[in-house]
Amino acid sequence: MAKKNLASLMNGIMGTENSPQEENKSEIGHKNNSFEESQPASKGRGRPKTQKSWKVKLATFVTDVDQMKKIKYISLVDDKMQKDILHEALESYIESWEASHGKINLP
Repeated sequence: MAKKNLASLMNGIMGTENSPQEENKSEIGHKNNSFEESQPASKGRGRPKTQKSWKVKLATFVTDVDQMKKIKYISLVDDKMQKDILHEALESYIESWEASHGKINLP
């Protein structure tokens, strides 16, 4: 309820308040469920599932803005989470490094 009130308040401040006609159209579409029914069932909703086969560690790092924009673009196109894209990139780099320097044995 509070989120809805906050959203309407912000819309009023930003000048993006829906006109009564637009609200009626959205209510009619919602009542008929035309939007939900027209969505393909195979696409899925929400965030893509993360691979659970690897342990995760929260890490903070600094990187180039353009690199992060490209990672975000790739994640949207491939329908993957950014952390999965970064995981794949790091795995590829580590495999390449170990191929030329030898296997890293962790304690």
